[in-house]
Amino acid sequence: MYDDKQLPDSHWSLFLEYIHDLKGAARNSAIADAKKIVEAPEPEENEEEEKEETKKAEESEDQDMKDDSIESEETSTIPLTEEERAAEEASKAAKVEAKRAAEVKSSRALAVLRVLA
Repeated sequence: MYDDKQLPDSHWSLFLEYIHDLKGAARNSAIADAKKIVEAPEPEENEEEEKEETKKAEESEDQDMKDDSIESEETSTIPLTEEERAAEEASKAAKVEAKRAAEVKSSRALAVLRVLA
């Protein structure tokens, strides 16, 4: 119910009307699941950590390159292959999609809590 690919936005309001009358264990389970989603750490926190690690690695590489260039006075850069570039772009797109899906999931979990609480 939290995945907009499984349950399209066009059906979301109808779904909320449907679960409004949940009772007993089904209601308690839905509330517990929604709370877990809302209380889960946000992906951007992990993303910030990854950005910092990447930045540190790049700075280290830059320093290594500077040290090497001082010794050789020539610095060569090997361009990425098409496959590497496509893999990088696919990785970035997957991260963007994962963040979007997490935001949708969190938003929907909050809506479920509002309806059931």
